[in-house]
Amino acid sequence: MILPFLLTVLLSPLQDEEKAFDLVGKAWDRLQESPVISIHARMVTDGGDLGEDSTIDYDMLLKRPDHFRMVSSTGNRRALSIGDGVHVSSWYSYRDKPVKIDQTKRDILGLLPKGSLIKLFYKGRPTNLSAIQLLIPLKPDTVRVSRTKFEGQECDHIWMESSIGSIQIWIDAGNRIVKIREALEVQAKSKVISSQITTYTSIRYSPKWKEEDFVFTPPEK
Repeated sequence: MILPFLLTVLLSPLQDEEKAFDLVGKAWDRLQESPVISIHARMVTDGGDLGEDSTIDYDMLLKRPDHFRMVSSTGNRRALSIGDGVHVSSWYSYRDKPVKIDQTKRDILGLLPKGSLIKLFYKGRPTNLSAIQLLIPLKPDTVRVSRTKFEGQECDHIWMESSIGSIQIWIDAGNRIVKIREALEVQAKSKVISSQITTYTSIRYSPKWKEEDFVFTPPEK
């Protein structure tokens, strides 16, 4: 009786890791079926020794291969950025004039908040690489998979953790990602000097959109 129990204990972490890889791979494939998604993200930074605390909210409409609309706000400051594949035009409530840059010479991932969901949306899944390897900037030491409810629906909950942070992913029965929470730390000499938590919610697959969404029009202050 003891041997089966020990085998279950020893094999459980491996089974969770394999299941997590499979779930993320299917979710990535499902995400690739939607040419447009909308997301709300909240990025909370604890500056620690750097003294740079902030909370930024983002509402994004993303369209492959290279379009995006992003509204961000922090405190009483607001900003709008539109990427149309050729230029990125940005308006800031605290500046007098909009800013326009050449988008063609930049990687779109460098123009948006860093995060796994955005990376999964714009990057095709390579057949020879595990989805998990592109999803996170670290190799997890611990991977756990469980069943839970999110907003009333049954979901698989994946928790990946390493020495510098963790990523949690909620995936529904239709292989749709419904929430991601990333908590990453910046360390120096084995000491945490700052941390950042980014939460993605209100993820909509193939939402209604129109061409005007990606045409830059500065809002009124």
